[in-house]
Amino acid sequence: MIGTTEGPGTLRFHVEGLTRPSCAAKVERAIGQLPGVRASHVDYRTGQLVVEAAATVAPEAIAEAGTASGHPTVIAAGGALSRCEWAIEGMDCADCARKIDLAVSALPGVSGVAINVGSGRMRLALDEAQTAPGDVARRVRALGYTARPPAAALAAPTPWYNTAKGRLVLGSGALVALAFLASFVAPAFAPWTYAAATLLAVVPVARKA
Repeated sequence: MIGTTEGPGTLRFHVEGLTRPSCAAKVERAIGQLPGVRASHVDYRTGQLVVEAAATVAPEAIAEAGTASGHPTVIAAGGALSRCEWAIEGMDCADCARKIDLAVSALPGVSGVAINVGSGRMRLALDEAQTAPGDVARRVRALGYTARPPAAALAAPTPWYNTAKGRLVLGSGALVALAFLASFVAPAFAPWTYAAATLLAVVPVARKA
């Protein structure tokens, strides 16, 4: 059993029989004990294994170590892996990151998804022969977030009032101000305006839950 070389020191395999994160951790520990292996990542949902190793490490040795851990490890089909990164806007909690992770990981050719909520960054390995970077960005946008290359995010930051959160704040503020004025002009309508402002603020949060 051999693996395909995809760039200097990058090897890719497919691991069978993974049913839970502990299975992936078991394979990673077995491969990590091999001399020359710098890092390994197993996605138990897709069965994809990505290994960063010195050129002296034989792909056969990695496959045999994975198989010896109880999970058959075989050559992975597909093209070379690209290391991709996006800046994610609108992601403000662990649940948001988990939702994006699950959706993006389901795309063919995607592995090693790592999302940092604090920095707003998503990194992954991508087989562009199966999925284009634009398809990843579109999958993120379909969830209600924005995905842009980090360089673009730094070069042209989105004004706060043009973001989803900014529009939500402005809209809610306008309704609250309207309700305040209505309490003087037409007191009977003020409670309804306050209720509308509350719904405007709560509905987007509920949709992301």
